[in-house]
Amino acid sequence: MKDPTPPSPGPGRGRIKTVPYLVRKEGIALVISLAAVCLLGVLMDAPLERPADPDGIPAEHVKAPWIFVGIQLVLRYLSPLVAGIVVPLIAFCIVAFIPFSPGGAKTRWALFFGVVVAALILTVAGYLT
Repeated sequence: MKDPTPPSPGPGRGRIKTVPYLVRKEGIALVISLAAVCLLGVLMDAPLERPADPDGIPAEHVKAPWIFVGIQLVLRYLSPLVAGIVVPLIAFCIVAFIPFSPGGAKTRWALFFGVVVAALILTVAGYLT
């Protein structure tokens, strides 16, 4: 009959690591990234201008936050319904459709990078105009 108690671990094997290596690496990357951003914030000044004056700001100089600059650029050329609802909805549907797309991994990568490149082009063009 076997003994129901498990065997004792050998020398140096008494501890079990509960935090996987990936989580530990991600935590270290988080701390390093946070330290780098804090250091940049301390060393570099924000590009601030004079205090805001609601009467003196021309509309063409107002920029949306970076995530909406592409939509703001498209709003200049298309109607608000198309630029603000239809175009983002199409992009969202394409991204949501990627895992279910027919074809192989090349098709999925092409769809993903197509949406990413379109978003980058719209964002950069929105900042430059």
